[in-house]
Amino acid sequence: MGALAPPGKVARGRRTWVLNMVTYTLAGALTSVLLGAGLGLVGALALPDDMAVPAGVLGLAVAAVAMAREIGVVAVPLPQLGRQT
Repeated sequence: MGALAPPGKVARGRRTWVLNMVTYTLAGALTSVLLGAGLGLVGALALPDDMAVPAGVLGLAVAAVAMAREIGVVAVPLPQLGRQT
């Protein structure tokens, strides 16, 4: 997280930091768009046309549970490997 915080000791580095943050944010957004489009294309090619509505409903249900978990409405544990570290 230190790379995402503005430099405290070097006041001259603020412009470089802002440029890095904008670049980082735009790269993340572009990557997300491309990944989503790629997964959507794979799903469109892999699923028959009559499965589009059930697949959409399933996707919305998973998104709703994920949102409810994130805001603390429901406690759904994430799957974890039982390893001792």
